[in-house]
Amino acid sequence: MRAVVIAMLVLLVPALARAEDIAAYQVDGDADAAGAEPRVAALDEAFGRAAAQALGDVLDVATRKTHKPTLDKEIVGRARLWVVGYKVDK
Repeated sequence: MRAVVIAMLVLLVPALARAEDIAAYQVDGDADAAGAEPRVAALDEAFGRAAAQALGDVLDVATRKTHKPTLDKEIVGRARLWVVGYKVDK
C-alpha cells in the first residue's frame, strides 16, 4: 500500500509542478525553550507544517485521509528533505 501512495505521489507531483509553479509557505514552529535543542524542534515542527500544507495543495482531502499514516511517515516525517530553503524570523 505504501508503495502505491509513493508511486502515485511521484507520478502526480511532477505533473502538477512546473518551474513557474513554485510555492512558498509561511508557517510557525514552536518548541519549549527549556527542552533539548528548542531551535531544531521548532524548525522540525515548521517544516512538517509546510509539508502538510503542500500536500493539501496537490492531493484531495479523501486521498490525504485514506493515506494519512503513510503520508505522515514518508513525506511529513521527512519534511527537511522537501524544504528548499527557509528563513527564521525570530
